[in-house]
Amino acid sequence: MGELVELAQRLELTGHLVALVLVLARVTPLVVLLPFLGGSSLSPAVRTVVALAVAAVVFPAASSGPLGDLPGGFVLVLMLKEALVGTCLGLLGAVVFHTLAMTGQLVDQARGVTTASVTDPMTGEEMSPLASFHLQLAVALFLLMGGHRAFLAAVAGSYETIPLGELPISDAGTRDAALLLARLVGGAIAAALMLAGPAISAIVLTDLALGLLGRTAPQIGTYFMAMPLRAAVGLAMALLSLSVVFDEIGTFLGQAVAVVQGAVRLLGP
Repeated sequence: MGELVELAQRLELTGHLVALVLVLARVTPLVVLLPFLGGSSLSPAVRTVVALAVAAVVFPAASSGPLGDLPGGFVLVLMLKEALVGTCLGLLGAVVFHTLAMTGQLVDQARGVTTASVTDPMTGEEMSPLASFHLQLAVALFLLMGGHRAFLAAVAGSYETIPLGELPISDAGTRDAALLLARLVGGAIAAALMLAGPAISAIVLTDLALGLLGRTAPQIGTYFMAMPLRAAVGLAMALLSLSVVFDEIGTFLGQAVAVVQGAVRLLGP
């Protein structure tokens, strides 16, 4: 037993374990928040395995060696710092994906089919059919583009700017990162409205046409035609709009990596 303790001290296993725990504190919020890493729908056991796998990928870049003998209170403070950094990066990266989901939600709300909500496998939450489709499409395109590799490289690079064993985050950097998140959310809402605009406009025009038809020929019974016609027109226009901007979606999804890289620069010293 004494030989094992001596070997552990010689290899500085305690310092390496502390570094691994700090890496897990940063990557675990990413696994919970980012749809392409599983999101909140994963069970705790699977989420732990995915977090350990991500930590193993970034650990060589994150740790330059075992951390020295740190007080327990200081380790807790470092864990809190790492969790806050991971949460910030995860929120910034997830906004891009949920923008497309918001687009589908707006279109489905205009179509009047929000009652047909389904449980989205990415988030574990109830979403409208088009919202779930858009989110899964965004994740599939992001993975096909190799965005997950670029994102993990950005996370690994964040340890150069925000090291494990230090507290370099400044108040100005935190304020700038919060402003970046606010601007990103505002831009996401604007982008969702623009993407959903053609389908919503087509649904409004369909309602106007049915209203005029109902006034001129009441015997047709437009009330029973309205719901399926609005749903079909909205779905057709949503898919048509998606096909028109399909080439731009890849560039839009790439902003997830660019935004995280910008936030890392802001949070650094």
